[in-house]
Amino acid sequence: MITIYSSDFGKIDVLSKGAKKIVAKLTPSLQIFNIVEFEFVNGKSLKTITSATVLNNFLESRDNLFKIKTLTKTTKIIDKLITEPEKDTNLWEFLLNFYTVLPNIKVENDQEAKTLIDFFETKMLKILGEA
Repeated sequence: MITIYSSDFGKIDVLSKGAKKIVAKLTPSLQIFNIVEFEFVNGKSLKTITSATVLNNFLESRDNLFKIKTLTKTTKIIDKLITEPEKDTNLWEFLLNFYTVLPNIKVENDQEAKTLIDFFETKMLKILGEA
């Protein structure tokens, strides 16, 4: 079971059969921090991913410890603040822009990472109408 934030459905839980297996065909596409185009089918109780293609894997951000920290913390913020599977175009555009721009932002210490994380959380709360 994995959680995805999508442009069309918001936050959804989907089943990816065999995703934990190294040789599974979807495993490379469904790694954390990827922007993925995917298809799924509705099962009796769960959605199951049938295909996935990586659009952006943000490799430039994965070689910097402070950017990895930023990615991890912002992902936790998304998971905490988004509770329902509801489409939100403004939020999707903010998330896409933030993660696309992150490789070009200088993040070289904990304070810079914290500043970026605080900005992210404040902006999310504002978009969600909670700030």
